[in-house]
Parts: sequence; structure tokens; C-alpha cells
Amino acid sequence: MSTLQSIKLLIAAEIKNNLPSAIQRLEGVVETQVAKSIIQSQALYYPTPKPIYAAHELHDISDIQPHPSRDSAMKEAMGSKWHGFSCPEQAIALEKMLTRTTNVIYIGACGTGKTFLMLSAAKVFGGSGTTIVILPHSGLHLDFIRRADEMQVTWSK
Repeated sequence: MSTLQSIKLLIAAEIKNNLPSAIQRLEGVVETQVAKSIIQSQALYYPTPKPIYAAHELHDISDIQPHPSRDSAMKEAMGSKWHGFSCPEQAIALEKMLTRTTNVIYIGACGTGKTFLMLSAAKVFGGSGTTIVILPHSGLHLDFIRRADEMQVTWSK
């Protein structure tokens, strides 16, 4: 058997051994890309209809719907720390921050995810931009610094 034939046989054996795992990885990548495309297409062509309210019912606080890609981007970047939006106001604040059409002041109750939303949005969507955070009480500074460090978000005073 010639050296060329031996090389061909070695290459064929290597391909045969690695082909199943390569196909499996490729299927995973294709599945992820198809899912992302479906989410984006669904949001574009089939937006969530606005609810119809009776005269005595309270209306939603806003008709702003966060783009589905926001949730998937947050999941991808934040991993197990991301559990979805904790309230409608949080989703609306993120969408308003990311559209960058207006300045945003987000006031919410304690424990509603204001700091996490701002830090994660800065980390995931911030790029080279700057986010200004005003902490009204100096007691919040150390907690903010700790949380920013945990999320690897650069900060300065």
C-alpha cells in the first residue's frame, strides 16, 4: 500500500470518527439560529395585540412591548442570573433605555430590580456608551459597587 493510500485511509477514518459529533454541534448551532430567527420574525410580523378593556377596567401602564430579542440577549449574557423581567415596568424601562429616543428616569419600589436592570443593560447592550446612575443615599454606594463588580461592569465616582 502506498503512502498516499495510507494517508487517505487515515483521513477517512478520522472523518468517520469525528463526523457524528460535528453533525451534532452543527445541528445545535442551526437550531439556535432558527429559533432566534423565528423569535425576531414573530415579533416583527405578529406583534402582541393590544388588550381590549371594558370601560371600568384599568389600562396597562404602557403599550410598549420589549422586543423578544432583549430577553434572549439577556439570557445569553447573564446566564443563570437572568430570570426574566420582574415586573412590566422593568421591561418598559429596558426598552426605553435601549431605543435611546429619550432620557429615562426609572423609579421603583425596593427589590424590583432597578439596579440589576441598569447594570445588566449596561453590560449587555452598553457597548462603549456611558450610563449615569444617581444614588440618592450614600448607603447605597457600597452595595452598588459590590453588585457592579460582581457583574464585571466598570464604574467610577
